[in-house]
Amino acid sequence: MERAAGQVTLLQAARTVARGGELDAKLDALAEHVRTAADASFAIIYLLDPVANVLLPAAQAGAAEGALSSAGAIPVDDESQLAAQAVRERRTLSGAPGPDAAATGDGTASLMLAVPLVATDEAGGEDAEGVLLVALRETPADASGVEDALTALADLCAVAIRNARLQNALL
Repeated sequence: MERAAGQVTLLQAARTVARGGELDAKLDALAEHVRTAADASFAIIYLLDPVANVLLPAAQAGAAEGALSSAGAIPVDDESQLAAQAVRERRTLSGAPGPDAAATGDGTASLMLAVPLVATDEAGGEDAEGVLLVALRETPADASGVEDALTALADLCAVAIRNARLQNALL
């Protein structure tokens, strides 16, 4: 049975989440799956620190060396940040690459997507766990297909983060 490349990437990402291991390694692998699925210049996964109300860079794929450490925290209430707005509004947003996109990636990004990492709690409420920031090389012909794939991958990221946080709470 032949599968499309996007399906294979989603299956591999699901296996990454389902198998044991450290959260950092899972997020690194998931960032690479995102980059591959979207044919993106780079992908960065930010975790939400709800106490400090900031997004902290946790994993990346395709970004320039040292980009993760230089990315810095993003205040969730920062109106100018696409990633922060996506977390506040709990929806996928797109925009032009900011000045930091060229420094972070290879300079080929033409469109940025910010996909919130949302997990459902026991009561059915939605909690933001972070955001997935993706730099696309070009505007995709099938934008809804790319967004659907990124949303599925963002959901897997949210599950991995939620499970790690629950394990830490138990310990």
